[in-house]
Amino acid sequence: MSSSPRVADVPRAARAVVTTSIHIVVSTLNLVARDGNYDSATVDGAVETVVAKVAFVDLAVTIIVDTVTFFFD
Repeated sequence: MSSSPRVADVPRAARAVVTTSIHIVVSTLNLVARDGNYDSATVDGAVETVVAKVAFVDLAVTIIVDTVTFFFD
């Protein structure tokens, strides 16, 4: 009788890689879903521009945190 592995059994580095990969895929899909041609003179365009920039910052912070966790934790 086999049981599925618990989260605690998975090495921390593997979890960091999976988490980062998920963030990369989600952020990429989020940005691809937009056309990238925002008119920042309109409210909608300004909001879309901010959302796209936040997605990139979120991805960068996730990669940095996961890298630091991988090497120093």
